[in-house]
Amino acid sequence: QFDSEGFIMSPAGKVASMNDLVNYRSNKNLLHSAGDASDDLLGDSLLGPQDIAVLLQAGLTSAIKGSTVVQLNQRMLLDLMASQPASFAIGVLAELGVDGPRQLANALMA
Repeated sequence: QFDSEGFIMSPAGKVASMNDLVNYRSNKNLLHSAGDASDDLLGDSLLGPQDIAVLLQAGLTSAIKGSTVVQLNQRMLLDLMASQPASFAIGVLAELGVDGPRQLANALMA
């Protein structure tokens, strides 16, 4: 699933490229094509590994860290990450540790 410039399309890009959303079932093969290696690597989330990492960091640095809402949001992000392929979780961890191993350790220990 590549766009006109040869880049792998994200799940959101695949949906946006559909011409006829009313006939979603006929276009379903755009979203879930069997044997597509990009789906195995990227998962089926509209949020990518970088998005998840940024949102997790935002929750960790929140002034109201003990808030039930913040904890619920963090849990939903972790559940989303766990429901994706292993390479997605590796991507999230890589994004969390982009500033170095100490940054990754701080995020994992929090």
